[in-house]
Amino acid sequence: MSEGGHVEEPQARYAHQLVYDPKTGQAFMHGGNGGVNSEITPQQSKPEGEAEGDDGTRLDDFWSMRLERYE
Repeated sequence: MSEGGHVEEPQARYAHQLVYDPKTGQAFMHGGNGGVNSEITPQQSKPEGEAEGDDGTRLDDFWSMRLERYE
C-alpha cells in the first residue's frame, strides 16, 4: 500500500516470471508483456504475430507479495 492508503497493484500481463519462496511466504514477479483486452470480440482480429490482449508494452517492473495464513 502506498501513501494515502492507495493500493498499488501490477497491471495485467502475460509472459512474466513468477517465483515463490515457501520459507518466507513471498512471491516475486518480474516483467512480461502488458495488457489484456477483454473487449476484443471474436469478429475482431489482432495483427499477425500479436498475441490476444497484447498492448505492445514490454514491462520491466518488479513486484513482491507476502502470503500469510491466518488461523
